[in-house]
Amino acid sequence: MFTPNCLTWVLALLLLGNIHLVISDNVCRVPPTIQLAVGSCIILSTNQSDVHSWGVKIGVQNANEICAVPSTVVNSTFLTSSELCNDDQLGMHGLQWSREQCRSRRGGFIDKHKVPSASIDGLAELNPEWGALDNNITEAVNATLQLGRHSITTVAALFSDGNVSTSSHLGLAAGSTLLHDLKENGLIGSNSWGLNAGSKSLQSPRAGSLVLGGFDEASIAGSFFEYGVKSPDKLENRYCPLQVLVTGLAITAKGANMTKPVSRTFVSNANKWMACIEP
Repeated sequence: MFTPNCLTWVLALLLLGNIHLVISDNVCRVPPTIQLAVGSCIILSTNQSDVHSWGVKIGVQNANEICAVPSTVVNSTFLTSSELCNDDQLGMHGLQWSREQCRSRRGGFIDKHKVPSASIDGLAELNPEWGALDNNITEAVNATLQLGRHSITTVAALFSDGNVSTSSHLGLAAGSTLLHDLKENGLIGSNSWGLNAGSKSLQSPRAGSLVLGGFDEASIAGSFFEYGVKSPDKLENRYCPLQVLVTGLAITAKGANMTKPVSRTFVSNANKWMACIEP
């Protein structure tokens, strides 16, 4: 059966009493996407400490696996460098961590000496919000990232000092260079992404996913809604394209020695506030 959405009907001619249907070979294909698991990110290693973090597990050619957090703030991908866990960096920021603890909490790190270096020209202008957080971009690499079954080489900035951001960032902001490079190489069909953050609930845990170039239809329950990106896209002087009005937030806890649960309300209709959804 021919489906109009899947085949282009070009021309039907009546010729010598016979109908000739000429159909192009432009078969409607589903645009390519890359789907990655989001959630607990565990990296076991035989020659260094293990990593127990959260995010998306990606590989960096010649330089280990890392856990990266999807980010709507930066356009470039930022990779955590091993210098961030040196004793001088930890001491400078008053962090009582061992190097092993630092590596795990930051989702792992790469050895920059194993990855080709790249120019930092234009990276500050491409990521103005990174500078707004009092961060400086001093180094970059030409990183070949392994995203599931696919690999792509892209310029990534290095995160090697400071304590404002804690882990590697997968840059997915409006001008994402990663999405652009993936689309230019035919690995995804559009400069878009869909995030299902999942849940770490003890009662109802749920796996999450990040789809580059589309979204996961299985993650949609009920009707599909579209919301425009907030304009202006600033919230308390910080870039925040994804904003939500929080009208209720309450926590109920019951400890082992409690006779009854204790509830506390943090947000209600009386003190509702705007929040920034930044994965």
